[in-house]
Amino acid sequence: MKTMKRNAANISFYLSVIITALVCTLAASSCDGNRTVTTTLNSGNRIDAPVILSAGRMIGKTPSGLPLGIRVTWARVSDPSAIGYYLYRNTEPITGQPDENTALRVNSGNIINQAPDNPVQFDDTEFPGGHPEVGETYYYRLTVVNDTSDESDFSGEITYKVSPHSVSGFAPLSGGYGDQVVISGEYFGTYDEETDEVFFVTRTGSIAAEIADWDNINDEITVIVPEFAITGPIIVLIDDTIAITDTDFIVTSPYVLSVSVDHAAEGDPVTVTGANLGFIQGDSTLVFGGEEKTASMMWGNKSITAVVPAIDTERTESAILITIGGANLEELTIGLDPMIANSDDLVLIEGETAVITGKHFDNLGVLTVADATVPTTAWTPSMIAATVSDSWMDGDIIVTTEYPSNPLPFLNDTPLFARFPDVFDGAVIESGGLIPVGIETNINTELAEFFIDGSPYYTDDDGSNGFRLIINPDDLTNDRHVAFIRVWRRGLSCESTEVFFFARVFDGDYNGDNAIDDLDCQTIADYWYELMASGGDNSADDWPTRDGNRDGVIDEQDLAIIGYHWGETRE
Repeated sequence: MKTMKRNAANISFYLSVIITALVCTLAASSCDGNRTVTTTLNSGNRIDAPVILSAGRMIGKTPSGLPLGIRVTWARVSDPSAIGYYLYRNTEPITGQPDENTALRVNSGNIINQAPDNPVQFDDTEFPGGHPEVGETYYYRLTVVNDTSDESDFSGEITYKVSPHSVSGFAPLSGGYGDQVVISGEYFGTYDEETDEVFFVTRTGSIAAEIADWDNINDEITVIVPEFAITGPIIVLIDDTIAITDTDFIVTSPYVLSVSVDHAAEGDPVTVTGANLGFIQGDSTLVFGGEEKTASMMWGNKSITAVVPAIDTERTESAILITIGGANLEELTIGLDPMIANSDDLVLIEGETAVITGKHFDNLGVLTVADATVPTTAWTPSMIAATVSDSWMDGDIIVTTEYPSNPLPFLNDTPLFARFPDVFDGAVIESGGLIPVGIETNINTELAEFFIDGSPYYTDDDGSNGFRLIINPDDLTNDRHVAFIRVWRRGLSCESTEVFFFARVFDGDYNGDNAIDDLDCQTIADYWYELMASGGDNSADDWPTRDGNRDGVIDEQDLAIIGYHWGETRE
């Protein structure tokens, strides 16, 4: 049997540790209790010191089982002049002379009158709180007073240590939830529902049992084994003092002891340990996050190992419910690790938005890239967005709520670019079919647009084999044209530098208005003999569209072409 004084401010302090046995017995030892102390008489008036015999528990007890007081016994002084006694009590040894300790006198400081009986018995009941304190040792000494009010020296000293209630055993030694257990012991007192309880040990501490009967005559308590109790000692609490059984009560019902991890990701194994779980699973189940989420598992009488299934929930915790024989056991919870669902590595550049999708992100957390925390622009239980800055280094992206997620690799991408091949700048195209122009850009470019003279001309959204922009010369006029490319990737765009090319698609149309007339003659006159293939005073940028016969010189042969086609027009 183990007993301890409970701290009233913390009723459940004993739940974390079952202390070693503390055996408390009634102490009825005396110091010089059988030796008479003889003193020198003062003028023949003083009486020798009396002999104090014992101190013990009074007959009767408080409702909570504590003694009403302490009964002190001493040998009656037979001297006919003895009229009474002073009894002294303290919580430490009493030293000095009686006249130095008058404040320690019991019986409200009054004399205890001489009694006819031998030995004399006196019940000391004046204690703070109405009764002696459990575990306290009280020290007593006695004097005798004669009819001339002379007080003797002190008697020898006797002590008494107050024992609390105790538990000696219980029956039966094992049982399941709902079974009755009878606890036997001493000093249980009258049941007080405000101060008295019986506890069984649980996985997380203890649980109070239902009191079926409290027999203060025979010191027996009958209780009902509560659900969630596990094998362990029984604890009897009476008026802030507890007594703990020396042996464990064996619980035969299934119960849970622990879960192997406090958090896990989907697909991770989790082991639940306990007792009486069954050697085969049968119709028993272990369920994560709801009845529809039954995990695959290995089943044993003392442990169950299951794989965390896919759980679609915004909560970051998952309940584990174990059902055995149709009854639900204690519900456990584990934290669910955030889970990133992006299937491809994130390859981005500064200024782009990184979008991380998944679940169990909760509504708040920390986003790190290569172990460095980065700010986010949006955070929901299933999506996180952040703008890539120049501080982002190549490495893993991790989402951390209470727990860290699986990693998502991040790489800084090549900056978006677009350009024409060098041979295209200054090229001359003529009628006769479609002209493909391959452009140079990033391999992960999503869209390319081709602009001629500031207007959209051609769009290519399939870069699987490289972007190729198609020019139909018949869409153009005889002229010098300016082109550029705009490419797109993940919402960002980039434009190439402008290039120029020439279209010669209508012989004799030197001013590019799709009609052969005197305006073309005027255009030829502006360049007459001055623009040649080797250069001249006028800009060489324009000469290819004026050189109708393609001989490198603008002269009367080019004028003859106008005459040949005079009056023709082109749609």
